[in-house]
Amino acid sequence: MRCRAGAALFLGALGCSAPAPERLPEGTSLLLVTLDTTRHDYVSAYGAHPDVSPHLAQLGTEGAVFLSAYAQGNVTNLSHLTLMTGLPALEHGVFGNLAEVPAGLDTLAEAFARKGYETAAFPAAPHVGEDFGWRGFTRLDPARQELDARRVTRRALAWLRARDAAKPFFAWVHYWDPHAPYAPPGGLPALFYQGDPAQGADGRLRDRAYFAAGMPGEGDGEWLGEWRDPAYPRALYAAEVHHADRELGRVLRHLRREGLDSRVAVVVAGDHGESLGEHEVYYSHKGLFEPQVRVPFIVRLPGFPRGLRPPGLVTHLDLAPTLAALFALSLRHPMPGASLVPLLNGTATALPPRAVVHESAHNNAVALRDGRWKLILPMGRRRSLHGQAPQLFDLDADPGERRDLAGQESARVAAMSERLERWRALGRVRSHEHAATAEVRERLRALGYVE
Repeated sequence: MRCRAGAALFLGALGCSAPAPERLPEGTSLLLVTLDTTRHDYVSAYGAHPDVSPHLAQLGTEGAVFLSAYAQGNVTNLSHLTLMTGLPALEHGVFGNLAEVPAGLDTLAEAFARKGYETAAFPAAPHVGEDFGWRGFTRLDPARQELDARRVTRRALAWLRARDAAKPFFAWVHYWDPHAPYAPPGGLPALFYQGDPAQGADGRLRDRAYFAAGMPGEGDGEWLGEWRDPAYPRALYAAEVHHADRELGRVLRHLRREGLDSRVAVVVAGDHGESLGEHEVYYSHKGLFEPQVRVPFIVRLPGFPRGLRPPGLVTHLDLAPTLAALFALSLRHPMPGASLVPLLNGTATALPPRAVVHESAHNNAVALRDGRWKLILPMGRRRSLHGQAPQLFDLDADPGERRDLAGQESARVAAMSERLERWRALGRVRSHEHAATAEVRERLRALGYVE
């Protein structure tokens, strides 16, 4: 075949005469890694310092780094269930971290199991475990508390070494780091900070108005102690990302040592981001601004082109249809996302323009991204991070979302709001809250998940 000009660079590794692969060979395994609370710009493949996440950077050179990838929502369960089903929360019904996975909902794990795959999950937090109905896994490791990345890696490696090597596998590894409160192990903070966190002219971080406002679940920022320098928690956050990257590196080295690189696809996705002071939101993923919803998304596929960096907007909704196409899976419901195979095999450089919706915990707000425009529509809650009025941003001219143009663009706000009528009609929801134990509820309350 002839190389299209836009694809020639991508197809160089395969040769212009080689047909672009459409599927993975039968029997290929999948390692899906989800990074909790990880924003894209603290990952080296997206421009962060090379020392922050070298293993993710290397993975990106071996596959595709999606430059504009977005989470479906701003909490763990909502986003993870979208990744696992290809459905928005409006359809899968989980808007919070105390919501059970609804009965009858088909998942990637169940689809892989139907194809004869061994399926295993290594969650790092209780609300993505068996107590909340996550299913389809032959092996689902318990997580009665939030687990450090080292422990998650130990569990995953023990299973990989002991599994039936004759069968392909789907393994999901979930790293909780770098969720607040940031507490990276050992000497890792010194890699990214050499100052005095107690020094600073603007007072203690815990005295910021964000904590004084009493946002539900935020507490009073007591874990910040006497710190005054905002660079210090940012450095701790970078150290937490580094810690998760280092543990992921151990898993990737195991695959290489066992000669599995040519038989295992690897997908890494953030479930949502984190605000580190932007919009006066401190060390939290509340809200639907860019720091909370723009995430890393890296894919390495055996036999596919290397070094791709597709620029177009992609979302969590696209993962399940992409895996369905690559692995010839069948999920028992329609999926509104797009298959990314044309981007992964180099036959396309971007998806056609489209609108994207971001959902928030308990449907407190919803955001619509349409081209350069982004509308954030609150759902009428009195104490809301987004207030009660719509906010409109031109992301091309104002990527930091500093200038609210809703007052100047009332017709655009009205038209975009009308497209969100299904979410508006749903109202604020509590989404099938699960009768969790008092202990689990208290832990989730401390993390900001229980109101």
